[in-house]
Amino acid sequence: MADNSSKNTPPGYPGEYEAWFTVKDGRRVFLRPIKPADRELLLDLLHRLSDQSIFLRFLGHLRDLSPDLLDHLTIVNYVSDFAIVATVVEKSEDHIIAVCRYHYVRDTGGTEFAVAVRDDWQGTGLGKEMVRRLFDAARKNGIRRIEAVVDPSNQAMMKLLNALGRPYTSKPLHGIYTFLVEL
Repeated sequence: MADNSSKNTPPGYPGEYEAWFTVKDGRRVFLRPIKPADRELLLDLLHRLSDQSIFLRFLGHLRDLSPDLLDHLTIVNYVSDFAIVATVVEKSEDHIIAVCRYHYVRDTGGTEFAVAVRDDWQGTGLGKEMVRRLFDAARKNGIRRIEAVVDPSNQAMMKLLNALGRPYTSKPLHGIYTFLVEL
């Protein structure tokens, strides 16, 4: 699987979040916290997402990630910033097929989360499981509320939030919704 060796494990890496997960159709994926060494795999995921999936994740059109943004997305402290990736081997190569993250936002004092699942893996229960695990990590790290900024057309995210069974509130703001989830 995508680089599970200890030589690429950063200090403070929470190995207890590594686990296998079987999606609805029987395929198995390896879930683990993101590592700085995942830069190229994360970029590959972006290039394999449809324009619609990119828009729903980033609320805009993005086709590349700057080196600074790649650092921001792959170098996390595993406490106030945390990300879980789903990895598989396809044609003898490692691939990240999904990423789920939360990030403390200094400007607002809140913690935001987001998830992106490669289009050919959507609808398999992977996103829901990753968000569930991310929320567990957030709770263990002392986070009590988390928010998502969601385009109103993102029915999958709204369905996912309902399926998790966590209490939440939503409010419209400038054509998008902010969901505040109680952990």
